[in-house]
Amino acid sequence: MYDEYFSHAIPSSVDGNDIPLGMGMAFSQDLSALTKFASLPVYEQQKLIAQAHEIKSAEEMANLVHSINDNY
Repeated sequence: MYDEYFSHAIPSSVDGNDIPLGMGMAFSQDLSALTKFASLPVYEQQKLIAQAHEIKSAEEMANLVHSINDNY
């Protein structure tokens, strides 16, 4: 059931911009950030996805995803 929820809850792309695997994994650890991300306008989601594509470590990705709670 857990896997089934996440396979539908975490989008694989936003208007053609693929969400990095690491970002999806970080969202699975922070459901409140996922909820906020899903409620953002598409242009804000795309901006975050672009930032995520530049990230090189799991720690940086977790920080980006956690920052969604504080900044949006």
